[in-house]
Amino acid sequence: MPNDGADGATVSQRRYLMCPPRYFDVTYAINPWMQPNKPVDAGLAMAQWERLRETYLALGHLVELIEPVPGLQDMVFAANGGCAVGNRVLVARYRYPQRTPEEAAYRGWFLQHGFDTVAEPQHINEGQGDFLFDGNRVLAGTGFRTDRLSHGEFQELFGLPVLSLTLVDDRFYHLTPRWPSWPMARSLTYPRHSPPAASRCCASCTRTRSSAIPPMPRPSA
Repeated sequence: MPNDGADGATVSQRRYLMCPPRYFDVTYAINPWMQPNKPVDAGLAMAQWERLRETYLALGHLVELIEPVPGLQDMVFAANGGCAVGNRVLVARYRYPQRTPEEAAYRGWFLQHGFDTVAEPQHINEGQGDFLFDGNRVLAGTGFRTDRLSHGEFQELFGLPVLSLTLVDDRFYHLTPRWPSWPMARSLTYPRHSPPAASRCCASCTRTRSSAIPPMPRPSA
């Protein structure tokens, strides 16, 4: 069901899966941004999550919810739970043991919600954290979380061409934080955090001139 965006462009309805941050916390560190010694404002996290959900709904999108599981503090990052194209899903297989219990929760949700194929991965992949749809192809990240061999697994399941991009800065451990998945991303590149081949790919997909972005600082202890 299309609707008009703020700039007058036609926007197609999308289906989103979200997980309430009921158990969100930072009690371990598996990336440079996680600092267990700093408290988490659970109320603020829930308010921000609810604001995002309401925004999607106001724009005419469909939002479905997965029930959070106690102890799985990162389950709120639902985009990592798998990749779906039509009625097919490649479920995530996480690199770190802290997140592996999420796999069963997301697998169960997909099985219960009308997906014809719910594929078990052989190789590590962290869902849409490292798979970014770009028109009729998929950009796939590797280097810190997702195994490059999973790119072939994705291509075989969905029949879409996959372009592998190696990430080189651990602050950008997934592809999507480096390159957001909306049309504006086509006008932005961040070559400091990708090897030359990836930067050339970004440049080839750029419709307008690249915007210079200053280096990001390291998170403080």
